[in-house]
Parts: sequence; C-alpha cells; structure tokens
Amino acid sequence: MTSKSDLQALLALTKSQYRINHPSPSGHPYDKIIVGAVIFHPASSPPAKTLLLKRAANEEFYPNVFEIPGGHVEDTDADIYQALVREIQEETALSVDSVIASIEPFAYSTEKTVTRGEEKVVVQKSSLQLNFICEITEATFRVNPEEHSEGMWVAKDEVGKLQMTEEMRLVVEGAFRWKESQAALIRE
Repeated sequence: MTSKSDLQALLALTKSQYRINHPSPSGHPYDKIIVGAVIFHPASSPPAKTLLLKRAANEEFYPNVFEIPGGHVEDTDADIYQALVREIQEETALSVDSVIASIEPFAYSTEKTVTRGEEKVVVQKSSLQLNFICEITEATFRVNPEEHSEGMWVAKDEVGKLQMTEEMRLVVEGAFRWKESQAALIRE
C-alpha cells in the first residue's frame, strides 16, 4: 500500500522511467510492464464484488483463465496512469474515475519458441504486473471478444471457484482484504 503522493508519483512514471528505477531481482529491467485494475462494483452493498474477465480460448498464455482487467504499458503511453485508463477502456469499455490505491504487484516470466534463421530458439521475457484499485461510476461493461470470452462481478466467496493463476488469486484476495479494511475504517 502506498501513500497518495507515492501513488501519484508511481502513476506519473513513463514505462522507461519505471523500468530503469525498478529493476528485476536479476538487476536487469523487466522486459514488460503490465498494469492491472481491481474494479469494485460501484453500487454493490455488502458483499462487495469485483470485475473479473475470462481470457479468450485462443490466448497464447493462460487461455480460459480469469483475471482482472489490464494489459501492457506501451511505449506510446504518456505514463502508467494513461496505460491503466486505456487498458480498462479497451477491455471493458469502462471509464476510470480515479485510482485510489496501489496493491501488491507480481512478477512472472513467459517463454516462446521462435525461429531464427533455421533454428528454433526459446525466448524468455520477464514481466512485472502493477496492480491498482480503480473507481468507476458506471457498472455496465462490455468485454473485448478478441481478448476475453466473458466478464462477471464476483464476490469474495466466489473467487476460489474460478480458474485463475495463483498470483492473480492473491491479488484479488488482497484487494478484498483492502476493501474490508476501508469499510472498517469508515465504521470507526
């Protein structure tokens, strides 16, 4: 969890600034920076519900697995905030009202076999997914069928029933804990 000023500073970084200032454990910059958005339903009274999208069956990595909306920070994005807003719009047609918190990021790597000349070479890419809690006003979403086959508002007790990576499950569960802690602060 970061302070509001730290959150604003993080969101204002460009992809290259982030890669230079936050290297991987190997000391090298991450190959890819990804943003993910936990979006809680704006009108949901308890229990809180968050939006999860099911990756399309034709996706090369993790087909038919649920995830939060998000995607790559592109070189053309002015900053991380713009990438987050763009990815949410592209994947859900939702508009971000505000980014209210940064939650636990996670790193992963992917492998792909490519042909170089006459040989096949395995290329490994390191990725870091930065995760944020975003607020929206309008809850009607539309999934991009090129990337996802469905989307749904999911309560905390439903998360365990869905197929997702362990890293993603930890992010979603952590977001629900954050939401519960915010509700507890309001009650005090």
